[in-house]
Amino acid sequence: MEPQWVGFIGIGAVLLLILAGVPIAVSLGTIGLVGTMVIKGVSVGLDLGSIIPFSSVASYLLTIIPLFLLMGSLALGSGISKDAYNIGNKWLSFLPGGLASATVAGCALFAATSGSSVATSGAMGKIAIEEMKRYGYDQKLACGCVAAGGLLGVMIPPSIILVLYGVITEESIGKLLMAGFIPGFLTAGVFILGITVMAIGNPKLAPRAAAASLKERLHSLKGGIGIFVLMLSVLGTLYAGLLTPTEAGAFGAFVAFIFFVFRNREWKTFVASVKESSQITSTIFGIIVGASILGKFLVLAKVPLYTSRFMVGLDVSPVVVLLLIVFVYLLLGMFLDPVSILVLTLPLFYPVVTKLGYNGIWFGIFVTLMIEVSLVTPPVGFNVFVIKSIAPEVPLEDVFRGVTMFLVMMMIVLILLVVFPQIALWLPNKLL
Repeated sequence: MEPQWVGFIGIGAVLLLILAGVPIAVSLGTIGLVGTMVIKGVSVGLDLGSIIPFSSVASYLLTIIPLFLLMGSLALGSGISKDAYNIGNKWLSFLPGGLASATVAGCALFAATSGSSVATSGAMGKIAIEEMKRYGYDQKLACGCVAAGGLLGVMIPPSIILVLYGVITEESIGKLLMAGFIPGFLTAGVFILGITVMAIGNPKLAPRAAAASLKERLHSLKGGIGIFVLMLSVLGTLYAGLLTPTEAGAFGAFVAFIFFVFRNREWKTFVASVKESSQITSTIFGIIVGASILGKFLVLAKVPLYTSRFMVGLDVSPVVVLLLIVFVYLLLGMFLDPVSILVLTLPLFYPVVTKLGYNGIWFGIFVTLMIEVSLVTPPVGFNVFVIKSIAPEVPLEDVFRGVTMFLVMMMIVLILLVVFPQIALWLPNKLL
């Protein structure tokens, strides 16, 4: 059998194992080792299995992942998420659907200190859903705006997904983090505009809340000091060229720890924050090891080469190729988690889009946007299940219905990104 067919069979086998409930890291690594043995022999497969587990994670760049995760966990423990929601609430409550818009704004602000969509959804959901219910908001809109707002944690820096994209493709992590800033807040703006239009069209969805006074609005900004300082400690030092991405992650985690000490001081909460970030880091690193083994196998099988030749050789425009890629991400998003989607698709698609002339940094934002979509796509939809755990009385189908209009809005952002690539490229090109 030709090596490329062994590779394509291996990809199918990985998907089957994951769908069967086998841990993702195990699925990736096992198929990678077995496939390598089939193509190159048992000894080469064993050598690969002994070398990759260390070499794939012994990277200075990867230390940014636990640092960003720890920063997000400590920021959550110090109450910064409540401050973010309060600012959005005081400044946007006058709008039709103002509490839902405030939730999105709060998600955007907290995302700038978190790096995780699940953390952003969970933190905001605990605060916002009950508040919207108290004012008689439609539960589908209430849950949908939190699930969609949490997606901003994937795009707005610091973003774990953008870091992983940079590690896999060897693109500049600093440029990727900068590139996510404008698209992230643009997405938040589109969400707020969409909520306002829906609330005007159907006032029953979102009864108006009392508008805050100017004094209350200005007073709420005091709570934004923590958010501003954390953003400045990571993004500001990056933009100014004072720190590398990894150093900025370490500094951000240290600043978050200082805020935690002054605002919380509960040892149990600190231990829980460290434990949570450590567990997520271990999971991600395990997937990286498995993905590295699978990636070596796919290269040996020449799968990226054949895929690239096939897609580049299609007698269609590059935009059609992008549409095919969008379809694949939508399909995979129904069943797989974001990290698995990244490690399975980037070795195949990144060479294709760069050969077609697309910028690698721009494609990172494109992929991240598709990852956002996958987080609310049925039947998996990780963010949807986070909201379901917070509001167990709301039927799961209502949560999925609630995010439907936000998916439409995200497709609008995707179109804008394709038509105007400078949305993603202007800031990194300007500052680096």
